[in-house]
Amino acid sequence: MNCGALVVGLCALRRRCALTALGVGSRRRWVLAALEVVVLWNVAFWYGHPEYPLALSFMLFAVVDATDGRWARCGWLFGVAIALQPIVLAVVGVAFAFAPARRWLGLVLGSWWPPWWSSSGP
Repeated sequence: MNCGALVVGLCALRRRCALTALGVGSRRRWVLAALEVVVLWNVAFWYGHPEYPLALSFMLFAVVDATDGRWARCGWLFGVAIALQPIVLAVVGVAFAFAPARRWLGLVLGSWWPPWWSSSGP
């Protein structure tokens, strides 16, 4: 399931970046999706870290929302990704670079809540 979420996130990012404009047709997209599954199989099942693909999928959906200007949803998705794997913090700065300054507070509050909630257990 984790690998499927990342493949869907990559497909959403591909649609946003318009790979068809770069000359990548439908057949090549299917080949790229198959190669993604092969790579993700190694990460999730051989190495035993299924949280990496899941965190990356939330990060990719947050990047897609950032390009659409949906800053509140972008912050929440980044927050969930950070709660799963803190390595996603490397990409959060890019969202702040593209966000207008008046939206920074919403991004901070949205991305702060899920990691705090998940780490403040009993």
